[in-house]
Amino acid sequence: MGLSQGVGSLLSATTDALQKTYERESRLLSMPSKRDLLGKENSSNGPDWSEFQWSRIFAFISGVSITVLYLWMNPFQYIPDWTAAAIGAVPVGFLLYSFSSQSWQTCGKIAAGVAIGIGLGTYF
Repeated sequence: MGLSQGVGSLLSATTDALQKTYERESRLLSMPSKRDLLGKENSSNGPDWSEFQWSRIFAFISGVSITVLYLWMNPFQYIPDWTAAAIGAVPVGFLLYSFSSQSWQTCGKIAAGVAIGIGLGTYF
């Protein structure tokens, strides 16, 4: 009888400890976070920078920069006319991507098609 009482009391103590741990854990999990208490509207006073379409902004900056460089450099005096004309489609592709809602792959295909067309038209 002594052994079974010892095992029973040990089992009871273990069960009680597990029950207390479970209650404490569930209490900790059910506590609201600071963000929940403050609300979403007070989380930031400035603009949400992650919502800006940075790839389109950088495409615009790149398109304008390459256009200025293209006009300043005047590639027609250094390379053949058909190649210089075809290179002019690169900044147009960047600007197209920055102003449209098309994907970059679509704008790249359009710019490549324009470059090939202008290059062939100037060559022949």
